[in-house]
Amino acid sequence: MVTRIKDGGPKEKQDRAPSVIVAVMVIIGLATAVLPKALFLRLEYEWKDNMDCVLTQNIELFVGCFIAAFAIQYFIKKSLKQKFIFSIIIIVLGIAAIVTPLFAGLCDDPDMACRAIIFPILIVLGALTIISGIIAGRLAPRAVANQAQHDD
Repeated sequence: MVTRIKDGGPKEKQDRAPSVIVAVMVIIGLATAVLPKALFLRLEYEWKDNMDCVLTQNIELFVGCFIAAFAIQYFIKKSLKQKFIFSIIIIVLGIAAIVTPLFAGLCDDPDMACRAIIFPILIVLGALTIISGIIAGRLAPRAVANQAQHDD
């Protein structure tokens, strides 16, 4: 994008959309990592280490950290191919955030906080991760162009 400034010379305007989507993915990743454990500790008073939802929380901690780490890698890498690969990995991690509670387990009682509150939050965060990964893949050419423009 080129805009004219008062002296008549062109000034290139940098596209901020790729940077914004990376920031969103990092925030979603950190939320996926931290919210299940924080909400569980806040909502449940009788917590035992052998509960199924504890395993889910620990797996989500790693999934969320990986989402944030791959979002940062997406921002750092300059190759279009690498950006596409990282956006696909982020989409897969979003799917993992959604299906982890189904395979790792949740409490049997539907009134428990892990099933009533945390599981829906993980579904929303996983869906947002998938959507942001798709947007990141679509914005990859613009991100590469921005980085090339910035390096010149």
